[in-house]
Amino acid sequence: MNRTGIAGLFATCVLAACTADVGTPETSVDMDQIAREYLFLELSMGLHDEAHVDAYFGPEEIRSQAADAKLSLADIDRRAAELADTLAGASIDPGRLAGLLQRLQALRTRIRMNQGATLPFDEESMLLFGAVAPDRDAAYYATILREIDALLPGEGNLPERVDAFRSSFDIPAEHLAAVFDAAIAECRKRTLARIQLPEGESFVLEYVTDKPWSGYNWYKGKSQSLIQINTDLPTNINRAVDLGCHEGYPGHHANNVLLEKNLVTGLDYAGNEAARDYLNGKMTREQAEQWLIDYQLSSAERASQRTRFFDAYRSYVINYNLGQDMVKQYVERDGADQDERWRRFEQLLSSPITTADLQ
Repeated sequence: MNRTGIAGLFATCVLAACTADVGTPETSVDMDQIAREYLFLELSMGLHDEAHVDAYFGPEEIRSQAADAKLSLADIDRRAAELADTLAGASIDPGRLAGLLQRLQALRTRIRMNQGATLPFDEESMLLFGAVAPDRDAAYYATILREIDALLPGEGNLPERVDAFRSSFDIPAEHLAAVFDAAIAECRKRTLARIQLPEGESFVLEYVTDKPWSGYNWYKGKSQSLIQINTDLPTNINRAVDLGCHEGYPGHHANNVLLEKNLVTGLDYAGNEAARDYLNGKMTREQAEQWLIDYQLSSAERASQRTRFFDAYRSYVINYNLGQDMVKQYVERDGADQDERWRRFEQLLSSPITTADLQ
């Protein structure tokens, strides 16, 4: 379960994907500032409703700013409306614009609900999630129940027979972990056959009680999740596969991992191209800054600061992406366990190892 329609779940992804100055001169907006304001408002809302933000792995200074500001619900609503007005007149990618406006609408709806408003079910779902469930009468379901009744023999009324049938597939408590491990492993295997996930992605599985949901994914960033399974009620064997898919692969965990990889870290090396061509004299400073805006989604201010870094430290910039990746690959090579990874890392810290030794 993830309430992505009403929470700042894609916090870092939104920030990374919205950091260019875009639009015509009349409608130009600083998307870096837009994204930061959006995150600030979502995190401010989270102070009023602890269930509002599923996961946040963006800049900590924005979380601190929200905690210090302690905006009221009315202030959050006012600023969300102002942000929506700013976006409405901007000439930006239609998909990005629609996504941000939908999230702001959902945020303002949650504010109304926290202020005591009770909305009709369909209106609420449309405002929060942009969809309305089918409305069917009892006769529609009665037809289906008659079909089930004919398929399921036995004594007693239909609910009792269905419950008995389901219970026959409940997983004994002592086997729950083994069944979930097997289900998740198979879900991951089938997902990896179709989708490439970052090396080292994983999640921790916990069994909890006294929760209103059956399973929940808490994304922690850097390709890691915590998945919790509620064991208040017996778990049916088909539910193990369902939860393995839904919370793990190719569900919430895989979704968040790929969003982070593609929108947050996928453009990491683009800065090297700007540094290379700028320092080789193939780009002017202005062209290098524009490259960073266009291909690394930087704001104009950050791009300017980055070219000053190029001037001061030149090719040192590769240490922040290539160097990090080389060390990671060396430490984790051949599926090393945690003890071996720490041994290798200590060796790196305490020995004059060259980059050739890492390859």
